[in-house]
Amino acid sequence: MSFTQPGLPPIESDEALSNSLWTLMVQEVLRYIMTAPYTFISGVTLLSELLPLPLPIQTRDPLSEEEVTVAVNSRKLWSVHLQPLTALLQDTVRQLAGTSCQPLQQLLKRLCCQLADLAAPTALIIVRSLLDTLLESMDASIEGRLPIEPPLVKVTTEEETKSDDQLRKEEVKSSGQSAHILKLLTFLSNYPAVKVALLHLCQSGTVKSDEK
Repeated sequence: MSFTQPGLPPIESDEALSNSLWTLMVQEVLRYIMTAPYTFISGVTLLSELLPLPLPIQTRDPLSEEEVTVAVNSRKLWSVHLQPLTALLQDTVRQLAGTSCQPLQQLLKRLCCQLADLAAPTALIIVRSLLDTLLESMDASIEGRLPIEPPLVKVTTEEETKSDDQLRKEEVKSSGQSAHILKLLTFLSNYPAVKVALLHLCQSGTVKSDEK
């Protein structure tokens, strides 16, 4: 990575960023992650090792101004070169968010923190992916339990009333996948970069163009 560090083109364009070495390399890693279940852990570990360390950076002595500048610029550079891979990155997070595998959960938490630390646009991508996945999972759970709509006029017995009440109680139950996603989002919401992005997306009138 040290010998292939790209610079931003004079005129930023999606085509130039998509063809950069970093973007092409991360694209291959993301595709490798989703190749098969046995590549999840190794692929996420590889991507985590490539990204900058999560903040705050642990050092014995305070960083100099030059070192701080290098660290900030490196994260901004990573964020810019990940923008063309937004769809692929979102799909990866959405596919892994509901996992029940403990080692993969821990790796995914670290990866999400690293990505959120790069810059605000990357943090928005991660949080939006998790929120969309959570809503889809909860909607799927509810749709699978919805009873058939009753007619407008119907005389119900006491037993039928109890049965309807039981169905309503079952409707609010979420799946195990929803619980895992919510647990992940709860953990990440304690992280400053993720918390800011989450609060931003919770505001009324927030649109997807805010990611750019």
